[in-house]
Amino acid sequence: MLSEVLSFNQEDRHYKNTSEECIIITTNLMSSNGWQEENTLDNIVCYSKRGLRGKIYKCQGELPINATTLCNNLYDGIVDQARWNPEVTEIQILKRIDDDTDLIYIASSKPPGGMIQQRDFVQVRIRAKKNGNYYIVGKSVDFPGCPHKPGFIRGENGPGGYVIQPVQSKPNSCILIYILDTSLKGWLPQYLIDQTLSSILLRSYRNLANYVQQQLT
Repeated sequence: MLSEVLSFNQEDRHYKNTSEECIIITTNLMSSNGWQEENTLDNIVCYSKRGLRGKIYKCQGELPINATTLCNNLYDGIVDQARWNPEVTEIQILKRIDDDTDLIYIASSKPPGGMIQQRDFVQVRIRAKKNGNYYIVGKSVDFPGCPHKPGFIRGENGPGGYVIQPVQSKPNSCILIYILDTSLKGWLPQYLIDQTLSSILLRSYRNLANYVQQQLT
């Protein structure tokens, strides 16, 4: 984990630099002012604030698992997420840049009611440890190897992802923060997007919490 790779071609260097910038932006977002409580589910709290493309979301809760273990499971087991998170139907690793950086494809489930078409995303992703916290963060990028697919609208994610904070007094627990800044594209009323995203985020977080409790602890 967290290997140092010294040489990249021009394309891979671009993806690597983009992913590293996401660490800085996500850290600044996480600690910025203006977050307001949006919704809660169990012990998970979802906050939101206004960003350039609409609402930015922050979900936060405590999980009964060591921070390092959770980070490695979330990064290395990304393809398996479709098994325990019904909010996504498919995840592929499109390209590995190094041991801690890759390009991934994510296809979302179709929301109930049939009003919203399925979205998919292509993004760069990085795993890192900074100032005692673990990061799995990234953003949407263009990748010629994954063109638009029929039946999906290609969404766009701004910088964000997981920040995992160890709990010093409880080595087998951690605080998991998830930052989402997304544009779903297409023709959707903003109020419908806002209502849908907060619910999806909370359900996804609860699915992760259930997976941790049932499979990893």
